[in-house]
Amino acid sequence: MKPLHLFLLFIFTTTFSFSQEICNNAIDDDGDGLIDMNDPNCVCSTASTNPTSLIPNPSFELQNCCPSTFSEMYCAQSWVQASDATSDYLHVCAMAIPSISNSALFPFPDGDGAAGGVVATDYKEYIGACLNAPLTAGTQYTIQMQVGLIGIDYVSLDLIDITSLVPNFQWTLYGALNCGNIPYPGIDCPPPVFSVLGDVTLVNDGHYHTLSITFTPTTTISEIVIGSPCTLPVQYPYISDGSATFLPYYVIDNIIINTANSFNSVGITTTGSTCTNDYKLTAAVSTSGGSFQWYENGVAIVGQNTNTLTYSTLGLAGGNYSVTYTINGNCYTNSLDITNGTPINLQVNSGNVCMNQPVKLTATGATTYTWSPSTGLSATTGSTVQASPTTTTVYTITGTTAGCTATTTSTVTVQNQLTITAPDVETCSGIPVNLHASGADTYVWSPATGLSDTTGADVTATVSTNTTYTVVGTSGLCTGQTTVNVTINNTVNFDWSAIPNTVQIPNTAVNFQATPASYNYTWIFDDSTQSNQSNFIHTITPEEGTHNVHLIVQNTLGCIDSVDFTIVVMDLLAFYVPNTFTPDGDKFNNEFIPVFTSGFDPKSYQINIYDRWGELVFESKDTSKGWDGTYKNHPANDGMYTWVIRFKDLYNDANKEIKGNVNVIR
Repeated sequence: MKPLHLFLLFIFTTTFSFSQEICNNAIDDDGDGLIDMNDPNCVCSTASTNPTSLIPNPSFELQNCCPSTFSEMYCAQSWVQASDATSDYLHVCAMAIPSISNSALFPFPDGDGAAGGVVATDYKEYIGACLNAPLTAGTQYTIQMQVGLIGIDYVSLDLIDITSLVPNFQWTLYGALNCGNIPYPGIDCPPPVFSVLGDVTLVNDGHYHTLSITFTPTTTISEIVIGSPCTLPVQYPYISDGSATFLPYYVIDNIIINTANSFNSVGITTTGSTCTNDYKLTAAVSTSGGSFQWYENGVAIVGQNTNTLTYSTLGLAGGNYSVTYTINGNCYTNSLDITNGTPINLQVNSGNVCMNQPVKLTATGATTYTWSPSTGLSATTGSTVQASPTTTTVYTITGTTAGCTATTTSTVTVQNQLTITAPDVETCSGIPVNLHASGADTYVWSPATGLSDTTGADVTATVSTNTTYTVVGTSGLCTGQTTVNVTINNTVNFDWSAIPNTVQIPNTAVNFQATPASYNYTWIFDDSTQSNQSNFIHTITPEEGTHNVHLIVQNTLGCIDSVDFTIVVMDLLAFYVPNTFTPDGDKFNNEFIPVFTSGFDPKSYQINIYDRWGELVFESKDTSKGWDGTYKNHPANDGMYTWVIRFKDLYNDANKEIKGNVNVIR
């Protein structure tokens, strides 16, 4: 088994053997131009050795077969594709992903074989194995492994630099009480039978990093699974929705797990970031009681002799940083290359839009930007994009500058398009009518012709011809419009009656009625009285003759019409015809004359008198002229005579004829 590559273990001839160089004071003590660990006199005396791994086939060198494509973990002895997501066995005998050969992850750290897999939000590829011997509860263990992360094009499988696209994440170790739990169904994190034993930050820079996790299990552990955490940072792609354009891909090799005190080494873990000014380095050792010293580019950082280097607090520049740990006369060291990033103050505007209308979103504070999800976006990269979502959407924006990333969100609130309603109306020429709109906050009406106002939900229109108005409503950023038709209808449809329309004195009461009852009515009579009722009884002045009535009607639209009619008042038919007269020349009863007082038309009057043989002896059309009892200028004989009177009845305009007898006595 090969030594761990990123552990720089030096041999000291003594604890510190040098001429006059002191190896931890940042001074060139011997004047040779070489300071501290850069001086050959500063070397370690004890070589480290790695313990035997409790994981079988830790460097993937033992094969069951040569992998010819993806998803062939079974070709590596003792290893299992832990989930349904297809982790890969990688071997120089047949590279399933040729682009790995062109990356900094090749050659593999320890021999010809390694394992690899995809890291995605909804598709996580894990590897797992049953241990050679169970881990005992309460015992401290350490797992060391070499892991690197690269980017691969989703379609072509070419290499992609993803350092600005996704951040670092926590590489995680899971453990189960018994073997036989893998492979498990699904493409996500391990089921609850597995517990998290520990995790460590995996730096996303396309290079291998020696990762070390020291943990103490609370139960016996017989089976392990290694891979990404259950929850990744939001920048990691989704595969299932088809939006992924790249795949973060890890390669892992040389996995050693044993008790913590069996490792003769010092590890470095980091927290925070130079991008956020909270970067910190921590040295991890298996045995306490020794002393630490931190170095910048091989030169001691005076006063930094604890296991923690507060990098950002000290304002350190980028470079190679190392730590030495001295215990029992032995010295162990490890180093880390650091490149300072530029802190980012990422700012993005939000917006409110109407459905199907775009809004411009602009990000500032970084050099490059990525936007997600792609829904409704004109582009997923660049400082400015157009967003046209159909529903309120929260966009995530990742900005990158000089290795630093920052994430923020922008909410685009979508308003539904407006539906403006305004009913058509009908009115009379020149009569004002109210127009009402709804569905928005503000309104504008056009044209202005005939309108009391051009803004507001309610306006008054006064027009004499059919007119169509347009009303535009606005709420927030959304507008909508409709039209309102004002129709002129001057017709007043109504019915009226006066029953009876001819009356006789003394009963001159008439029932007046008009429909519909919802209209306004004004009845004006020639006796100077009025009524506004639709159904009532009115007594006409009891004077014989024609009486005028004027009816004014106003419908619900305000239109006005009128009608004039008459009521006829008639007196009762009254007349007297004597049955005897004495034309003897005295002063009394010398003339036969009927007396009519009312109820007849004098112009239609005619009287004929006949003798017993039917001969006409008298006729007249003058009501004032009577029969003097003569016939052909001679006195008529005494006796019975028949009279016939004809006239027209003023009550019903009917021709009447009455007959009777009169006695002539001398």
